[in-house]
Amino acid sequence: MKVGTDGVLLGSWAFRNVENQSTGRVLDVGCGSGVISLMLAQRFPCWKIIGVDIMPEAIAESRLNFEKSLWGDRLTVIQKDFTRFRYDYPDSLYDSYDFIISNPPFFSNGDLSPDVSRRTARHEGTLNYISLLNEASELLPIGGRLAIISPADIREKIISEGLVKYLYPERICMVSTTAVKSPKRVMIEFVKGERNLKMKEDKLIIHSHNGGYTNQYVELVSDFYLYL
Repeated sequence: MKVGTDGVLLGSWAFRNVENQSTGRVLDVGCGSGVISLMLAQRFPCWKIIGVDIMPEAIAESRLNFEKSLWGDRLTVIQKDFTRFRYDYPDSLYDSYDFIISNPPFFSNGDLSPDVSRRTARHEGTLNYISLLNEASELLPIGGRLAIISPADIREKIISEGLVKYLYPERICMVSTTAVKSPKRVMIEFVKGERNLKMKEDKLIIHSHNGGYTNQYVELVSDFYLYL
């Protein structure tokens, strides 16, 4: 639930085609410590953001971070299994979102844990990329956006499943730790129901040959660090 590179990357990269002064209702799935929600609240001053996580420890941590932030009045956190989210809040304020974003644990931790309780806590038992895309598609209106980060090797599976759910990729970013290494992560931003999108694909390299950060990475994330 701590601040990791995946969350910082996604919170910095997602929704770059959206006006900063736009209004919107946002769902951060698997919010953990709340870092992505906080980053979006900083970037978009008119957005109202709800974090959802299955782990009580995550809920307590993100709630504390939200309360101590400058944007606490626009941030909420709910303990809930995302696959049950829309069923548990029928005909309520929780039935539609303009934006959904997710860096869930099952993307960051590779293979399923053999320990059942640990697997449940990590949300791997019920929330996989298929269920995430399915639930997001149900909650998003036409033109709504979903941004995710995942291991690069399941990129095509995620895109294919997204198309089945009427989620069309508009932006893709392949992320490598260095220029000589293959991409380790992929960030994908889908738009629901927009079939004729002109997809833009970029590459991001985090570290230069001397071990420091690349100018590209610094430019992307610098608004969120005191020192970099």
